[in-house]
Amino acid sequence: MKKSLLWMTALILLLAAFHGIAEDAYEAAAMLSAYTGNEEIATVPAELQGLPVTAIGDSCFAETGVHDLTLPDTVTSIGEYAFWLCPLEAIHGTENILHLGDGAFFGTHIAEPVLPEGLLSMGAAVFQNCDSITEITSWPLWRVPDGTFFECLGLMRVILPDTVEMLGAGAFYGCTALCDISLGEGLRAIGESAFEGCSALEEITLPEGLETLGGSAFMDCGALRICRLPASLAYIGEDTFAQCPNLCLVVSKDSYAERYAIENELAFRHE
Repeated sequence: MKKSLLWMTALILLLAAFHGIAEDAYEAAAMLSAYTGNEEIATVPAELQGLPVTAIGDSCFAETGVHDLTLPDTVTSIGEYAFWLCPLEAIHGTENILHLGDGAFFGTHIAEPVLPEGLLSMGAAVFQNCDSITEITSWPLWRVPDGTFFECLGLMRVILPDTVEMLGAGAFYGCTALCDISLGEGLRAIGESAFEGCSALEEITLPEGLETLGGSAFMDCGALRICRLPASLAYIGEDTFAQCPNLCLVVSKDSYAERYAIENELAFRHE
């Protein structure tokens, strides 16, 4: 038993160069912990030291020069800030990814977000500052985590399916080009500052069934003229529509949204 533990410990500490990739292995799988090469186009091996590579470790490719990366189909997890400020433009072989850590693609140049159908979990701010992403037309999870597309300045169009129930705080904060949003009928909550600073947004319809609209959700959306609020709304936070000088809310008569508009001296009309 002692010999087995010593072998495992030694294997965990082992660094083996392979196309500039360092190995951190444990149990019956390997995790890449650091990229030490200088290639712009790289391929992650399917095995290291006879073990399948199943994970890209935290900060593995952070601030490296990789532009194009191919993953083997054995990889199921990408760690926190794995590609932080990496000039990554394309990543291949992501079909089997199940988990994405916080800030995994922060500041990269990928045009297509990594959203495989089988994705099980996603941390916060995964695509923050990814300016090359222009549209989101599918979503595999029940929620969009906090800060997912924070200041994605190229994002113009978002279409979310009925399976999405929650938008996290700052999910689309500062997406200054975002002008076309379609939210699914399953949405129940929009977090604080979810669309704050989306200065190109002129009109939005919030779906019936929505119950909670967080504070500052549409703050500083200067071009916003029309926001349709459903009768199902039961809570609207503070400063939700602050600094929206051209806004007119469309509300149902005798609804909570109507009372909110009156109490906060916001322009409104009935549908």
